[in-house]
Amino acid sequence: MDKFYPKNIYPPKMPPGIERSIDLLTKPNEWDFSRFKEIMINLGVLNNGQYIPASNAPEKIHCEGWDDTMVELLRLMEQHGDIEFARSVRTDIHDKNITMGDITQGDDSKVQFDISKDKGKEASQRIVGTFHTHPSGVASYGLSPVDFITLLVQDATKDYLKLTGGNFAATMLSVAEFNKAVCAEFGLTMYMSIKENPDLFKRVEVVS
Repeated sequence: MDKFYPKNIYPPKMPPGIERSIDLLTKPNEWDFSRFKEIMINLGVLNNGQYIPASNAPEKIHCEGWDDTMVELLRLMEQHGDIEFARSVRTDIHDKNITMGDITQGDDSKVQFDISKDKGKEASQRIVGTFHTHPSGVASYGLSPVDFITLLVQDATKDYLKLTGGNFAATMLSVAEFNKAVCAEFGLTMYMSIKENPDLFKRVEVVS
């Protein structure tokens, strides 16, 4: 799942009390899905582009609560391998729960997310995350240069990503290395699911 970043990758500092609450929530080194969900809801309450402190990024995140969405997106990807699909994740700050946007269909290089809100919930629902697929093939794994440009929209960021992205060939190894390079450059945390348990995402070291 993609973390929903704002246009400014350096958001305002949290108020001290709220910062302590987020710090306590994110402190454990392994998050079960209920904790992950609670963290996403709290980030939605904070809004304003807040994110998880890098020092508290866990080693493992259990994501079994997203199974239905991931299975459906993978089914669509296998059925229509040449186009992208996406689904947004919304938090309701009043009901304190997570809801899903509609699955959207794009073309072979891009897809727009459903950013609509349920009727009567316009003031309380906020986008906190997204899922999306790439056309099938080796480059279908990881985020593409266009994905990162969308998430980190600053001129210097765009220049770096266009240069770096243009220098890698579409192979599994180089896509992974490209993702590692971008995460290292901008202080992002990278996770990958493990073969033995696709619901479990483990942190990937991006610098050696």
